[in-house]
Order: sequence, then structure tokens, then C-alpha cells
Amino acid sequence: MIGMCVALMRDLRRDPLIIQDERGEEAVAVAVAAGDEEYGGAFEIRIGPSGGPEADAAQRSSAPSPPDGPR
Repeated sequence: MIGMCVALMRDLRRDPLIIQDERGEEAVAVAVAAGDEEYGGAFEIRIGPSGGPEADAAQRSSAPSPPDGPR
């Protein structure tokens, strides 16, 4: 019985949904830390579909620059 529990835990660690969830949590944590450091807490995280690296680069080049500070 203990062997089956160990096997289940090892199997779940490699499950794609578990891995995706862990990577998602890490990505959000990194984004929040970077946003807090760069903008002092005045930032937002937008959620939406991704068009890949090309779309990200195009969006960055057309996005308005953030304000220099509070007004």
C-alpha cells in the first residue's frame, strides 16, 4: 500500500497539469516581483491569449511607455 502511494506521488510530480500549474505560479510570482521593483507597486498584470514571441515583440514596440512617476 505504501509503495502504491509512493508510485502515485512520483507519477503526479511528472503530470503535465501539475507542472503547468507550478510554472504558472512561478511566472506570476516573478512578474509581481518585477512589477513591484520596476513600478513601485503601480502596475497591473493582464491576462489574455498569446500570439507567440513575434506578437509580444510587436506589442512591446507599439505600447505606450509608462509614466516616469506619480503626478
